[in-house]
Amino acid sequence: MIRDHLDGLKSGFPDCYIVMLADISSDTVLCVSEAEQSLQETLDAYCCLAVEMLNGKTGGVIAPPGPEKSATDLAVVLASPGTMIFVRSPSDKNEAILSVCNCKLDTDAFVAAARAVLVKMAVLE
Repeated sequence: MIRDHLDGLKSGFPDCYIVMLADISSDTVLCVSEAEQSLQETLDAYCCLAVEMLNGKTGGVIAPPGPEKSATDLAVVLASPGTMIFVRSPSDKNEAILSVCNCKLDTDAFVAAARAVLVKMAVLE
């Protein structure tokens, strides 16, 4: 059922290559929807980066430096594989949707859709 939600999100945004659900408390990719199968090491690397970004460990790179880094619910990274978007669940702070998309993606629409999917999945649990 989770895979169906991820597949639906991905199909609604053809500019996305990969959409994943991750448990960011344990750095674990739980489910993946992708056009071409990625190596597990690649998925793990996306998850690791999402954990760092969402938990504020690298926040000093894009935020004013300060003694305390704080967690965030959204991170967008522009890199060579594409735009990476990490959206933390509003209901379960340990879950997040991670995605890799091309630069043509409507980021605002995708983030809203990802949050809606996370809410739907939380109701099913």
